[in-house]
Amino acid sequence: MLKTLIQQRIKSHGAISLADYMMLCLYHPEQGYYSQNVALGQDFATAPEVSQMFGEMVGLWCLLTWQQMGSPERVDLVELGPGRGVMMADILRVAQKDPGFTSALQAHMIETSPVLSQIQQSNLQAFENCHWHKDLSTLGDASKIILGNEFFDAFPVRQYIKQNHGWHERLVSLDTATEEFYFVVDAQPAQLGFILDTMVEAAEGSLFEMPVSGLYAYADVLQLLKQCGGAGLFIDYGHEVLTLGSTTQAMAQGKTTDFFAQPGKQDLTTYVQFGLLKAEAEKVGLFNFGTVTQAQWLETMGLGARAEMLAQKNPSATIMQDYQRLVDPEGMGGFRVYGLCVDPNLKLPGFMGG
Repeated sequence: MLKTLIQQRIKSHGAISLADYMMLCLYHPEQGYYSQNVALGQDFATAPEVSQMFGEMVGLWCLLTWQQMGSPERVDLVELGPGRGVMMADILRVAQKDPGFTSALQAHMIETSPVLSQIQQSNLQAFENCHWHKDLSTLGDASKIILGNEFFDAFPVRQYIKQNHGWHERLVSLDTATEEFYFVVDAQPAQLGFILDTMVEAAEGSLFEMPVSGLYAYADVLQLLKQCGGAGLFIDYGHEVLTLGSTTQAMAQGKTTDFFAQPGKQDLTTYVQFGLLKAEAEKVGLFNFGTVTQAQWLETMGLGARAEMLAQKNPSATIMQDYQRLVDPEGMGGFRVYGLCVDPNLKLPGFMGG
C-alpha cells in the first residue's frame, strides 16, 4: 500500500515536504492516483465532460486565435494534461469548419500516463495529425497554441508559515502511536530563493503556498512560446492575485475528504495562483490577457447563443442545464480563464480588449 510506503519513508528519513507527499499520492508509478485511476469524472467532473459546448468554445477560440496570428501554414495545437481527450475531440470537430485551419494544425497531447494516452488515442482515432509526447521538449518549431484545462491545479505545492524569525516550511510527519500523518513546522527557517511582496507584508502565522514544480512546467511553456510564437489559454480554479492561506484539498466521489485519509485513492488539488503565472510571463516579455471568470469568457465567446440553438433542435436534452452548470458563478463559472501571447498586438478572443 502507498500509505505504508510513505510511512516507512518518514520513519527512515524524517518528515517530508507537502510537495513530496502530494507527488507520491498523485504520481507514484504504480499506486499514485493518476497512475491507477482511469475513471476521470468519478471523483470530479471537468467542464469538457459536462458538455461538448465547452470544448466547442475553446475550439472557436483556437480558430480565431490562429486567424489573429495571421493564419500561419503550420501551427501546433498543444494540450497539457488532456484527460481522456474529450476536449481535444470537440476542438478538432470545430476545426473542421475551416479547411485552412484543419490543414495547418497538428494536435499534440502532452501526457505522462500510458493508460490515459491509450484512452486519448481511442477517443481521437477519427482525427488525423494527432501526436503524443511525455513533455514539451519533442515538439517542433511551428507556431504554438497551448491549452491547459485544470492542469496547474494538479501540481504539488510547498507550504511556508511565517514566524517571528522567518518563513518555515510546513512538513508532513507521522504519529508513531496511531500511524497517522499530520502537519508539523520545520524548526529551521527555510532558505528561500524568492521573497514576494505578499510574503514581506504577511503577518506572523500566515501561510504561503509555492507551486514549485508547476512553475518549472510553466517556465517550459513560456520558453516554447517565446521561441516559436503563439498564444496560450489556461482555465482553472484559482486566485487572480497572490493570496495567502492553504488551498490544498482532497476529493473523492465528488466530495471533499480528509487530506490524509486515502493516499493514492483520492485526488489532491490546490488553487492556482494566477498572479504568479502572470508575473512569470511578464518577466520573459510575454503579454498577458485576463484573467476573467469562466462564465464571462464563455458568454463572450457565444456560449449562450450556442446553447439556445442546440436546445431548440433537441428540447428534451439537458443542454440548458449543462449551460447553467458551466456558467454558475458558485461552481465552474467561477473558474478563472487566463490568456497570454507573444505578440502584444494580438487580440485574444474572449478577453477585455480581445
